[in-house]
Amino acid sequence: MTPQEAWEARGNLYDKYNDPNWMLQAGLGDIEFEQDMYDDIRYGGISEEGAKFGDVLGFSEDPYDVTGLAGLREHATKGPTRYLDFTPFDLPSEKFDTDKFGYDIGEGGYEDYLGRYNVREDALGEGTGETTNIDINLPKHIGWWDRTGRGGGHALQNIISDTYRHEYKHSPKLTSHRNPYHHQAIYGQGAKYGLSPVSREQSFQKFMDPPAENFSTVHYNPSRAAETSRDISSFASNPFERSFEQPTNRAVSRQPARGPHGYQAGGSVNPFQNAQNKGIMGVL
Repeated sequence: MTPQEAWEARGNLYDKYNDPNWMLQAGLGDIEFEQDMYDDIRYGGISEEGAKFGDVLGFSEDPYDVTGLAGLREHATKGPTRYLDFTPFDLPSEKFDTDKFGYDIGEGGYEDYLGRYNVREDALGEGTGETTNIDINLPKHIGWWDRTGRGGGHALQNIISDTYRHEYKHSPKLTSHRNPYHHQAIYGQGAKYGLSPVSREQSFQKFMDPPAENFSTVHYNPSRAAETSRDISSFASNPFERSFEQPTNRAVSRQPARGPHGYQAGGSVNPFQNAQNKGIMGVL
């Protein structure tokens, strides 16, 4: 598609965004999608390697991803634009456009991100005020799709489901961006509860090896990230019992005894070490 064709296609889609009947049909699709997400989160189960990972690092023993479910319920209240792509048909000139994304998306531009949780002002230019939406990079997911059958008969759907589950948890009502461990806690939950072996492994890698700039002033400790994950899960289970803000520092640790590297004693910390697909990279 040429840039001119992309602009024309974008304009046609914008016309639909302003069509109440089209938006109604899209909204019904959103509700059906969220029912599928509920089923994935509530009944998707825990893989063998996910259970092992959670046990070794001391993650919550919840039988399902309670933080993901709380995030889904929160995002479902965000109105008709909560899943819209406000800049469809990406153009090469926008690859590094921080106005489009609202943040620095790194050297790879939009080609490297999987999903983003965005809070935008006046999203449709009609005085609608603050609007929250989740945008995913579908071509990136298709590029990750293992067509050999690894991950079962719904491999692509499972990767997409895991990405939305991750993004739901970025709601400021569930996690505090002031806590340097909040993103690693989310990745850890993805490694435990994710449906796709591809995204579980990627989440594990991100959990164990976070970007250096995120911990330039704090020494990264995976056990501390697991503790943050337990705090978030506990809060998500009882969201009205305490403040939504998660603590940035903890004076008392409730961790059990740890091994020499901060992990719970016993067992390999990497349940994915025999996985077939190594070196998966990506930015959620």
